[in-house]
Amino acid sequence: RRRTHIRQYKPDGSYVSCYNTLADAEKFNNLKPRSISGSYVRYRQKPVGGFLWRRVSIYEPLVDIK
Repeated sequence: RRRTHIRQYKPDGSYVSCYNTLADAEKFNNLKPRSISGSYVRYRQKPVGGFLWRRVSIYEPLVDIK
């Protein structure tokens, strides 16, 4: 089992929310399936649905991104 979460950030880098899976994040934010995956691959800064997305370890401390 993967020990990662999907974190949602505002374009200014401030933390918004955390989801267990990409599907949960997409469903909760009314996004098309697989629309988030390309935004965090290789840490691109491409917003999806007006937010930035990151896959992180469940053990990684919660911090805003720059």
